[in-house]
Amino acid sequence: MQQYTRERIEEEEPMFFLLKDLIECFECEQIIKGKKIKRLGVKIGVYQCDNCNSVKYGKEILEQEVINQANKFFNDILSPMFKEFLSRVVDEQASIHKKLEQELDRVKARLKNEIAQDLDILLEIEDVSDLPEAVVKLDQELKKITGSYNRMKDKWFENIETLKELNSFHDDFQESIQIIDEEMEETLIKELLEDIIQGIYAMSKNEVQIIFKHPHIEGMGGKEIIEFA
Repeated sequence: MQQYTRERIEEEEPMFFLLKDLIECFECEQIIKGKKIKRLGVKIGVYQCDNCNSVKYGKEILEQEVINQANKFFNDILSPMFKEFLSRVVDEQASIHKKLEQELDRVKARLKNEIAQDLDILLEIEDVSDLPEAVVKLDQELKKITGSYNRMKDKWFENIETLKELNSFHDDFQESIQIIDEEMEETLIKELLEDIIQGIYAMSKNEVQIIFKHPHIEGMGGKEIIEFA
C-alpha cells in the first residue's frame, strides 16, 4: 500500500492563483497565466508571460502587493473625504436632473401645442414622412432630452444609493478598517479584487501597474504602480 506523507499531500494540493485572468502583459497584450515551477526542489507559484519570458513575478509577493494597494483604494473610496465629495456630486446631479425635467416639460408642451394647431393636417396624414417639419423637429428634440434625462436619473439614483451605503458604513465604523483580510477565503478575496480592479498591466519585469475602478460609480478610479528590485 502506498504511503502518503504530509509533504506529499501538501504537494498535491491545487495552487490557487488569486490574480488569474487579471494580469495582462503590456508588451504582447496577452493574459499572464499562473504557473507552478520547481525551485531548489520546492514547487512555487509564479505569474509568467508565455511570450515575454523575462516578465515573471513570484506569486506570493505580487498577490500581497496587489492586496495592499487594493486595501488602500478601499480606504480612499470609504473615507469621510470621499463621502463629502460624493455628497456634492449628488447635489449637482439633483440640480441638473431638475433642469432637464423642466426642459422636458417645456418641449412636451410645445409639441402638444403644435399637434393641436396641426390636428386637421395630422388626421389626414397616411405616412410618417408626411408629418409637418415642426412636429418632426420637436419629436426629435423630445427624444434627445428624454435620453439625457433618463441617463442622468440612473446615475443620480445610483450615487444616492452609494452615499446611503457610505453613511451606513461610517455609522458602523468610525475608523478605517482593512477590507481584505488574509484570513478570508481566497475566492472571496478574488471577488473583492474583481469588484475594484479594471486591469493589472505587467509593464516590465520590474514594474506592474494596477488600474482601479469604483465598484458603483462609473469613471471613478485610480492607478497605482508596484516596483520590484
